[in-house]
Amino acid sequence: MKTCTKCGETKEFNAFTKRKEAKDGYRGVCKSCRNVQTREWELRNPEKRSEQRKKWRDQHLDEARKATAAWHLKNPHSRTEYKKKNPGVYANASVRRERKKAHSIPKHLVNCKKEKDAINKIYIMRALISQVTGVQHHVDHMWPLADGGPHWSGNLQIITAEENVKKRAKVNPAIKATIQEMLDEEVRLNAER
Repeated sequence: MKTCTKCGETKEFNAFTKRKEAKDGYRGVCKSCRNVQTREWELRNPEKRSEQRKKWRDQHLDEARKATAAWHLKNPHSRTEYKKKNPGVYANASVRRERKKAHSIPKHLVNCKKEKDAINKIYIMRALISQVTGVQHHVDHMWPLADGGPHWSGNLQIITAEENVKKRAKVNPAIKATIQEMLDEEVRLNAER
């Protein structure tokens, strides 16, 4: 048992954070009082807190993304529940995604029926593969839209949902160059027609 120097309450040791320098190995202020102190400091020093958060995020971004992706894979129902509870947020994200896709279609393929059919066939194939294997698959942009990739059938691949979540918006520069070459060739051939 230990008495908090802030609130004066006597509490179990697990109510205090550890501190090597302290005589008994624990801080003098309990966790709840320390949380209040931290919040007060954050309110008085918003710029410093913002800098701390940015620094932490930069140091732990890949770690945090991997943990989030792993959690979503273990809890696939969570997104469905979130969508039900927050329909507006999900609708806005879907609209933004569809808008991004629409703006990423190469100019020579806008309103092209053959291209729309090719893309639809890829999505149908993805659904069939998921159904047959019992493993969820996604249609992935090899060169991600977030990195300026085109929404074009030549840039799409079918991969497992797990791979897609791990991949995020990363692209191999060689793949990016190859897709750009293929797209340039298609633009050239289209101009000759």
